Amino acid sequence: MRRLFIVAVLAAAGFVGLGIYQGWLLLSAAETDGKPSLVVTVDLEKIAQDLVKVQEAGQQLKEKANAVATASKEGTSLP
Repeated sequence: MRRLFIVAVLAAAGFVGLGIYQGWLLLSAAETDGKPSLVVTVDLEKIAQDLVKVQEAGQQLKEKANAVATASKEGTSLP
């Protein structure tokens, strides 16, 4: 159970780190009523843009894989 907890914490930390690096998560410090606080902003538009890029790249890879499969079935070589 302890190992599962450690894996979950490391996965969450990795996701937060990736989110900050990619610009999906923005951290800023603020002060409310004299008390410091941390504000986390999630940029859903940036996440959506990156998701579209990943889907387009996946589609291109799928098309290339289909071309390779077709060429190998026909016994031809790719350019």
